[in-house]
Amino acid sequence: MIIELPRKDPFIIGLFYGESKPKIVDEYLCDFIKDMRFICEAGGIRFRNRLLPLKISAFICDTPARCYIKCVKGHSGYYGCDNCVQEGVYVNRRITFPETESALRTDDAFAAQSYDNDEDSHHTGLSPLPQLGLGMVSQFPLDYMHLVCLGVMRRLLSQWKEG
Repeated sequence: MIIELPRKDPFIIGLFYGESKPKIVDEYLCDFIKDMRFICEAGGIRFRNRLLPLKISAFICDTPARCYIKCVKGHSGYYGCDNCVQEGVYVNRRITFPETESALRTDDAFAAQSYDNDEDSHHTGLSPLPQLGLGMVSQFPLDYMHLVCLGVMRRLLSQWKEG
């Protein structure tokens, strides 16, 4: 199979299958990080005697995978919102983020681990991905499936059924 480059459609760069996710994120991403650093230092990928520049525009992951590779709290954590810095509120056995005017997270503050505090933190560790110069907030779009399909749609169906 021949893939015509450059290509703008998303494509899979990694896939994992197993009983549980890998214990150490550094080991899981080390080959990808090494390959990407080599490609960046070389200026791109050589294909048919042409040097094609390569740039990662986004990581498209579901919520659990995104939290894992970014080393941040999941959506059920008090500081689990990927977009803003508000502390979640525990209501009806759920963590919610009711504020609509909260300060937004930034790539620079994420890289500096500014979202840590003494009581709780957004970070659960150090992700190896910033080594590639990625925007750890701007280059990780939110997960439509978990945010809309499993959250809002479940609530709508429940209201329609019971209402």
